[in-house]
Amino acid sequence: MFPPDVVPPGVVASDDGLHVATSVSIIEWFLNFYEAAREEGECQPRECVVEAGEVIFVPRGWWHLVVNLEESVAITQNYVSRANLKQVLEYIEKPELVSGCPVEQRGTLHARFRSALGDRKPALLESVE
Repeated sequence: MFPPDVVPPGVVASDDGLHVATSVSIIEWFLNFYEAAREEGECQPRECVVEAGEVIFVPRGWWHLVVNLEESVAITQNYVSRANLKQVLEYIEKPELVSGCPVEQRGTLHARFRSALGDRKPALLESVE
C-alpha cells in the first residue's frame, strides 16, 4: 500500500485523484514496477500477509493491490461514515467512476443514495451540504 500522496510508479492520476490510468494490468504492474518501487521509491510500500481469519482495512485513497499466495476468497466492502460522506457523495456523482453495481444503475446511484440518506438521516445529509 502507498499513502494517497504517493502515486506508485507506472500510474498516472488526475489532480483530484478520481481518474487513474496505467498502461498495464495489476499483475503486470507487480511484475514490472513493484521491485523498483520498493528499492527506489520516495516512500516504501507498506506490505503485509493477511492470514486466514484476519482482516485488513485499507483507508480511503490508499493505493493498494492484492496478490493471493494461495487459493483465497476475498470479501470487500466500501465504508461510508460521517467522516468520508462528503467525498463519497462527490465520487458517486460521477457514474463513470462507480463500479460494483449494474451499469444501468450507476447513473442514478447518487440520487438514490441521497434520497435514502435524506429519508433516514436528514441531519447527516444536511451537515455535508
